[in-house]
Parts: sequence; structure tokens; C-alpha cells
Amino acid sequence: METGNPTEAFSIADMQNGKENIRELILSENIREEIKKIYEVKKQNLAIKAEIGYERLAFGEISDPVKLMFIKDYDENQIKSMNLFNISEIKRLKDGTIEIKFFDRMKALEKLHQIEINRSENEVLPFYSALENGIKNLTLKNQYES
Repeated sequence: METGNPTEAFSIADMQNGKENIRELILSENIREEIKKIYEVKKQNLAIKAEIGYERLAFGEISDPVKLMFIKDYDENQIKSMNLFNISEIKRLKDGTIEIKFFDRMKALEKLHQIEINRSENEVLPFYSALENGIKNLTLKNQYES
């Protein structure tokens, strides 16, 4: 699942006679089902991480980046402890000043809005599909009874 390459996966897993067993294992229904489950979990986790990232960009604090602009002498630990997530770019100009560019909060909000629309559609569409199928089944049942 991690590599996307069965031969490499066998090598990482340090399995003996990997090349002979790859085809057999790939064709195994149990293994294919397990890979599907793992893939779905990874996909959900990635979607959650993306949504959290957009929320941090849209609503995150900028006090640490502002502090960064005014610090003349800083140490590495001080920088490591700062929340600089919202920064897209930092430049030190020739005159010694720092230019900081932030990620666009409006774009992050638009992405969050789109995520919510997609979520709503995914929740509503199965309901309507079930409703349509129920109506079709009732119609077929009435036709058979007639």
C-alpha cells in the first residue's frame, strides 16, 4: 500500500522468493480487500488533514510571524517554537528587512466551503438514490400485483 509497487513491498517486507509469490498474493481476494480498506482509511485521513490545514490557513494566528519581523537577534529554538504555518514565503531584502507573504485566507475559506458542499452532496445523494429505488420497487410491486 505504501509503495504502490508489489515487488518493492516484498523487498521491504524481506520476504523470501518474493517474485514467485507476488502474483499469487495480488490475486488473493483477502489481500486485495485489506489493501482497499487501508487505502480508504488513508484517503479519509488525507481529506481530514487537508481540511484541518485549510482551517488553520483561514483562521490561524499571525502573531508569531509579526514577532518574527521585529526580532533582530533570534536563536534557532525561538524560531522552532513559533507557529509559522500561515507563511507562504519569507525573503530577506538587501536592506536587511524581512518580507513575509501569507497564504490567501479567502482561498482557504473557498476550499473549506467547497469541502462542505461536497460533503453535503455526498450525504444527500445517497438519500435521494434510496428514495428513488424505493419508489421504483413500489411501482414494480404494484405492476406485478395488478
